[in-house]
Amino acid sequence: MHIHGAFTRRRAATASVTVALLLASCSSASDQTVRTPVAVQVTVNEFEIIATPAEFEAGETYTFTVTNEGAAEHEFMITEPMAHAGMDMGEMDEMALAVIPVEQLPPGATASVTVTMPDNASLEMACHIEGHYEQGMRRPIELS
Repeated sequence: MHIHGAFTRRRAATASVTVALLLASCSSASDQTVRTPVAVQVTVNEFEIIATPAEFEAGETYTFTVTNEGAAEHEFMITEPMAHAGMDMGEMDEMALAVIPVEQLPPGATASVTVTMPDNASLEMACHIEGHYEQGMRRPIELS
């Protein structure tokens, strides 16, 4: 009877460990769900930015694929709308949420950047090459 009791306790302990491992693997699998970024197609040219989709959700991750269909080189930045008087390009790059530099967007080029939208932010897509922003190369980002 003593052997049978030890055997039963061992089976119960083994069953408990098995159940605990199964539960742990289930919870860690659901906790590690990775969502694919939402694709955003962006076209830049003289002097506009066109994006599809045009509305964005805070906390969601997006991959912006930007194509320069213009004749001039452009850059692509996601930043807070601001007056850039007195700022150099390095300072603007540091403040931006995302940047595709001018070297990566000559005429005809396509480049991508992935961004997770913050909560409670006022943002825009823009080109800050001298004169481009002033000519309207900016588009507000609507966050919901």
